[in-house]
Amino acid sequence: MKALNAILVVLLTVASLLSCKDLEPRSPVQVGNQANAKEFTVAEAKTWFQGSVVTATKRNARTNANGAWNKEAVWNFAVPRNTAEVGQVVIVPLKYMNDIPAISFGDSKQKKKTPGKEINFSSRLIIWKNKLGGFEYQVHNIMPDENDQKKNGKTLTKEFSGMLTVTDLDGNFIEGFTYKNGKITGKLSPKLKNARVVSNPCGSSQYHEYEVEWWSIACVNGNCYAPTYMYSEVYYICEQSDHGSDGVTPPPTVSSPSYITNNYNTNGQYLYQIDGSGPGINIRTELDCFKMNSSSGSAYKVVVYVDQVRPGTRTIGLSSSDSSPGHVFIGLEMMYGGQKIVRNVGFYPNGIVTPLNPSVSGHVRADTRGYDVKLEIQVSKNQFDGIVDQLIATAENTYNLNNNNCTDYVLDACSSYQISLPQTSGSWWGGGGLNPSDLGEDIRSMSLAPNMTRSTTAGYPTQKQGGC
Repeated sequence: MKALNAILVVLLTVASLLSCKDLEPRSPVQVGNQANAKEFTVAEAKTWFQGSVVTATKRNARTNANGAWNKEAVWNFAVPRNTAEVGQVVIVPLKYMNDIPAISFGDSKQKKKTPGKEINFSSRLIIWKNKLGGFEYQVHNIMPDENDQKKNGKTLTKEFSGMLTVTDLDGNFIEGFTYKNGKITGKLSPKLKNARVVSNPCGSSQYHEYEVEWWSIACVNGNCYAPTYMYSEVYYICEQSDHGSDGVTPPPTVSSPSYITNNYNTNGQYLYQIDGSGPGINIRTELDCFKMNSSSGSAYKVVVYVDQVRPGTRTIGLSSSDSSPGHVFIGLEMMYGGQKIVRNVGFYPNGIVTPLNPSVSGHVRADTRGYDVKLEIQVSKNQFDGIVDQLIATAENTYNLNNNNCTDYVLDACSSYQISLPQTSGSWWGGGGLNPSDLGEDIRSMSLAPNMTRSTTAGYPTQKQGGC
């Protein structure tokens, strides 16, 4: 881990940007006599990376949106560098073969979207040798924000503003930082409560913090798929001068990252700031479509979607090692006269809940997130109408982590109209109750009635279809 931190510090604190001249292939750098300095050639780094890393990547879009993006290392532009901390490193531009997100920054009260924006996305593969002579690597992703893009175009400067994430080739998060004008303003974390700035940004004065979640939506040929949770961002506001995110005083002495300015144009895929799986909805308006078009000749289906913390296990995600507690949501489908209406809804807390503070007002969102397990149930018109009524009636109930969470919302609606599903209760520190992980495992192993169909292949729900 020391090697990882050391190489990160080196790459964040280089004073001058690499020019286009640095893109020319070079001979190995002489690294001196550091104890951990291991000399190697670009060719050796390439052989190791292609043979040991590329062949082992999963590229799993369900696990991590980054992992599905095809990346190509541009070895002709690989640049060796000599560093005091870890000796020689090789920096290789990474060309993303897919469309990459545009980014918009804003606080939780000023959420912005950037559809149609095209921004530069600079990624670098960093390879070095550890003290034992073994190769190690990281992928450094540089994502300028909108203001930086407008100001500097496709060029990274020492006044860089945006986000840097450190991942492996599959897109699995290692570390990350937010920047404003070349200074670190926040630290990213895959778990919301772990995101912390490097040091107190306000000196001896008191400060407040608030968090923003980042999600990605993939769009291919005009078809947009489910958003996937990526990172959390923390902003700090000094009590002496409440300027919001723009007033953050960052830790001193940390300058912007410096990378090869070889750029690749991208478009069509966007990064959204949202605080749930999909947009908030007026559930009565959303589900009234079914009643307006219902008839005795229609066919009805209810789908229970389960997003587990760790697919195939009963692990409950309320520990420091898990970034999400999972989710359960419900799909409603009706066929009438050759037409199909589809709506997916899920119950969410209207704020942050913890085992010590488990209750907050609840609200419903249109769900489009991925699932690990789904159960399709053919139902009668009376059952379908009753479930719709129950979902509407309970949509604004108080959310409680222990006894009225997303799992309760779905199972209560089903059980109210003769759809009996397992209700295994799990426990966690400070509480317990129904949860996505136990329900997912219950569905995997339960005996199915003739009107039920199960899928344990991860995927995304049927998208919203049909109007009123």
